[in-house]
Amino acid sequence: MRSRPFFAATPNGSSDSGAERVYDNPPFAELLSFTDKSVVVTGAANGIGAACARRFAEQGASVVLVDREADAVTEVAASLPSAIAVPVDLTESDAPATIVTAALDAFGRIDVLVNGAGIFPHHSTLEMSGAEWDAVIGLNLRATFTVSQACAREMLEQGGAIVNIASASAAQPRPDMAAYAASKGGVVSLTRSLALDLGPTIRVNAVAPGPITDTKGARTSLPVDESEVEAALAAYGSAIPLKRTGRADEVARLIVFLASPAASYITAEVVSIDGGRSLG
Repeated sequence: MRSRPFFAATPNGSSDSGAERVYDNPPFAELLSFTDKSVVVTGAANGIGAACARRFAEQGASVVLVDREADAVTEVAASLPSAIAVPVDLTESDAPATIVTAALDAFGRIDVLVNGAGIFPHHSTLEMSGAEWDAVIGLNLRATFTVSQACAREMLEQGGAIVNIASASAAQPRPDMAAYAASKGGVVSLTRSLALDLGPTIRVNAVAPGPITDTKGARTSLPVDESEVEAALAAYGSAIPLKRTGRADEVARLIVFLASPAASYITAEVVSIDGGRSLG
């Protein structure tokens, strides 16, 4: 396969429009290929992050799986053809450098970053402690910035893509999740700021999932007894135009598209994937 630029972007300082380099009508399947590319996914031990790792690997990528759950992230990495696990706590100051070093040592480059790590505890606004607030903002927002900053420094010259996982809660908050909604609102604004600062060589987008309920974390976080989970999910899904809640792999497919050259003219966007929930 003839080598072609990975992204439809003009390197900083170049006068080339990029048109001759990328718009030569390659097959669509080629635009979705990540062969010889390296993808970093945070929050990759389970849920949307793990689904992303599997889908990128399916498209030929080497994947760097990052999560603080060491056993789980190592197990997912072991199931993929070209992958490494980096068990780190993203709120630690040296975590971004650890991730970049591991990626470069293993695969020699970073082409895509998916910021998927996050927590979503339920806490009443009147009872939430400062430490609980800081924990949510520290992982969901601050770490999204620090890991993006570190990876972008490696991607800037060659080009790349960052996809952040925001949430429908950024625009439509749910009760007792003030810190989560605030953190994801911050991710939305951060996505647009990064797109401005890192273009034209790095595209930055976000996805805003609605209720994704086929993951352990989502099910255990529901503020109901275990015996009531299925009924709660059914009731929640019935209020959505598609009459169901979503699946992690459905979000992963969208993320792979946004990270790929097939989305070469998309940046600074926040794409909802919520079954139409945002209509209500």
